[in-house]
Amino acid sequence: MKLNTFKVIILFTLLVLPLAGNCQSNISLYNFTFEDTTHEHFMYRDTISNPNCIWQIGAPQKTVFTSSQSLPNSIITDTLNPYPINDTSSFIIKHEVGWGYLCAGLGTVKLSGSYYVNSDSLNDFGIIEFSPDNGITWVLITTGPNAWPYSINAAPPIFTGNSGGWKYFNLSLDGVDGMYNFQPLDTVQYKFTFISDGNLDNKDGLMFDNLAILDICTIGTNEYQNQNTNAYPNPFTTTLNLNYEHLTKGKLFIYDMTGKLVHSESIKNSNSTTVSTSTFNKGIYFYKIVDAKTGLSLDSGKVVK
Repeated sequence: MKLNTFKVIILFTLLVLPLAGNCQSNISLYNFTFEDTTHEHFMYRDTISNPNCIWQIGAPQKTVFTSSQSLPNSIITDTLNPYPINDTSSFIIKHEVGWGYLCAGLGTVKLSGSYYVNSDSLNDFGIIEFSPDNGITWVLITTGPNAWPYSINAAPPIFTGNSGGWKYFNLSLDGVDGMYNFQPLDTVQYKFTFISDGNLDNKDGLMFDNLAILDICTIGTNEYQNQNTNAYPNPFTTTLNLNYEHLTKGKLFIYDMTGKLVHSESIKNSNSTTVSTSTFNKGIYFYKIVDAKTGLSLDSGKVVK
């Protein structure tokens, strides 16, 4: 599968940091790769709600938790000690929105990673929440009666009891771009929380590793790349030319950066198309070429006016 140039993927790799002390400010805990370097990301412990926040980053040295999934470190409810009673501890990822949040109903947003849990079943547990408004509102995106309706993209994560090892999770927020009026430079937040009751169980708690955020506009997804399209000039002014490698019968769609369709036409036995763009506003546009019979995507790209 090919993902176009306007994809946004963040892959987190743990640094060797003990996470001690007060972390109220935006302190990055990860060394990560990010394809669009114009966006910013932070990760920090919530020591405002709980000054004794037990989340740490480091190599697990506990009874059950003895190794990270990707050595040497994990995010863990204390690297050495069992989790305490009556505790609610959180860490938060702040993510500057990419195309998945700006694509007007065509976006794909997923949060994935691995977890390892060792806790008193049902009484001590973890949750993940999402905030579209800088922490004013929190929406549960893991399982529960008030969970995000589209949240589970794979086997539901169970952040309680004993997982018996590392488990993969993949949470989907597809459709989130159509529910909120996100703008470029807006920030969303993901909050990871572990909650314990009043009984001391001497268990290890919860660990996370290999967290990743997928944030793309599905206009740019091309699973059947049978074309090699050349779009020019780029940037364009009053006309946009598209040359095709070979196209018997297809359809051309052009969208603006909000996902609004601004142009479409049928293509039959042609090697090129010229589109009048004099009425297009200045900005970024995406084109998609599909097979007229099957509807499968043949090619896609980005152009600028």
